[in-house]
Amino acid sequence: MTQDSKIGYKMKDFVLSNPLNPTRFDIPVFVAPYVISDYGSGCVMGCPGHDERDHEFWSLNAPKEEIKVVVSPKVSIEGALFTGKDGFLNDSCGRFSGLSSAEGGKKIVDELLANGYGKHAVEWRIRDWLISRQRFWGAPIPMVHCKSCGIVPVPDADLPVLLPKTNNLSSSGNPLALDKEFVHTKCPSCGGGAHRDTDTMDTFMDSSWYFFRYTDPKNQKEIFSYDAASALMPVDIYIGGVEHAILHLLYARFISKFLASQGLWSGGDLSGEPIRRLITQGMVHGKTYNDADTGRFLKPEERDINDPSNPKSILTGKPAVITYEKMSKSKYNGSDPGECISKHGADATRAHIIFQAPVSDVLSWDESKIVGIERWLAKVIALGDSLCAEIITSKGEILTPINKKHLTTEELDLWNSIQSQITLITNSMEDVYSMNTSISNYMILTNTIITAQKSRNISGNIVLESYERLIKLMAPVTPSTAEECWEKILKSSGKEWTSVFTQSWPRAEKMRESADVKFNVFVNGKMKFVFSGTKELYEDQSKVFDLICATEEGRKFILGRAIKKVIVPPGRAVISFVLG
Repeated sequence: MTQDSKIGYKMKDFVLSNPLNPTRFDIPVFVAPYVISDYGSGCVMGCPGHDERDHEFWSLNAPKEEIKVVVSPKVSIEGALFTGKDGFLNDSCGRFSGLSSAEGGKKIVDELLANGYGKHAVEWRIRDWLISRQRFWGAPIPMVHCKSCGIVPVPDADLPVLLPKTNNLSSSGNPLALDKEFVHTKCPSCGGGAHRDTDTMDTFMDSSWYFFRYTDPKNQKEIFSYDAASALMPVDIYIGGVEHAILHLLYARFISKFLASQGLWSGGDLSGEPIRRLITQGMVHGKTYNDADTGRFLKPEERDINDPSNPKSILTGKPAVITYEKMSKSKYNGSDPGECISKHGADATRAHIIFQAPVSDVLSWDESKIVGIERWLAKVIALGDSLCAEIITSKGEILTPINKKHLTTEELDLWNSIQSQITLITNSMEDVYSMNTSISNYMILTNTIITAQKSRNISGNIVLESYERLIKLMAPVTPSTAEECWEKILKSSGKEWTSVFTQSWPRAEKMRESADVKFNVFVNGKMKFVFSGTKELYEDQSKVFDLICATEEGRKFILGRAIKKVIVPPGRAVISFVLG
């Protein structure tokens, strides 16, 4: 089996016990190659209820057996795998149930320590960094090898050592070692014949501090000035895959702290750390078909997917095992974005990718779900066309500015809803980077405006302004759709064309309170209907009966019956009638 295969062999008649429950032997043991080498080797614990890789392994090798969940999130989402670290131990944890993950973990280790089964430990994964590479591209290592003096550093006055201009980039061996003019030199110490080091440095040596140079790129005397670097560092956001967080970020932190220790910059407010915030984007996983017997990845021509719900191996006729794995040529599970764009358009493809998962989570690619995005974009375009037609038929009346001081209750509800969605979308873009929720907010905002357009109590000008704000908010994610809709609105309004990207980003305005209150009307303790009235009813309750009985609901439930008492509690949206 390949190292990334999740096929495992369950050992027969061999089970383990939990040291906190040593008399109960019910933990199965599997032999498998899928465990990441950096995590550990030998006997490694698996937790299918709270780890994505372990969950996939268990689902593949023990699909009929229950997955035990021992940690519950603060807010449960049905069917979702909880892998966070801020949950609570549930009832399966016995005496530890009810504790937070952090508290429970500490108490469990304390008990293991007391029983001689374990201890608290910090695991350091420190390794040597071999920076030399036998290739042409890279910074030459500034060392000279002399038979008399040994290894001698190149003097500061002769730095930097530059790569030679050569066309002799051999396909085998080290190209620099073949360049005699570069190799042969004089020893800086004794002046005798010597040769340069022909290895170059790992390119991480350069990419681990280039952001410092960005703070002072034209400085010809220093690597960068102390003041410039100290004023602009640390970097606000670092976006990269998990491999960057493990390798490149580690090197960048090391060099940044070294530069701070040498007094080349202040170290900022993070003790020399170069990055203020790390965003690690998740991997894209594709639907993968495995042979049920061997675990081998099936090629496209080896799959029978005429019935998508029951794929089979053409070679064996048996049902194929479906998993979602990191996209790879060797797994035959890749998806060409060009094909998706040609079928659905760049806007729909981009929005679909964003909508499928939070930026830091694994994205299990499923192109069939893009239909939801297409329907939403079609709604946005249709809504724009309808508003354009309304601009023309109303002879520009819809273009009159909004009088925000005189809005109806429904107009205020629309206005406040728009401000709320602007706040949520802006926050997802600028702060929390939950881009998938911004797509949800776009959809909510679109439906809100469509509903408002159908209402007779909402003016067309506030609907049009709400739509214009929606288009501006959509522009970064669906630029083609936004630009097209924006152009149509301008044309219908008789305005000169300008790109939607020249417009300012909408900013949420202050929420407005309605002069009216939606009172829940109770009759003999049971809520019967909702009545919209002014706040004056709190002060002058003598009008309550007449106003409510003027409504259809009031005539139905109250008029003609003996009134014992009318209660309007101050500050509460409740009117209560006690009838005889």
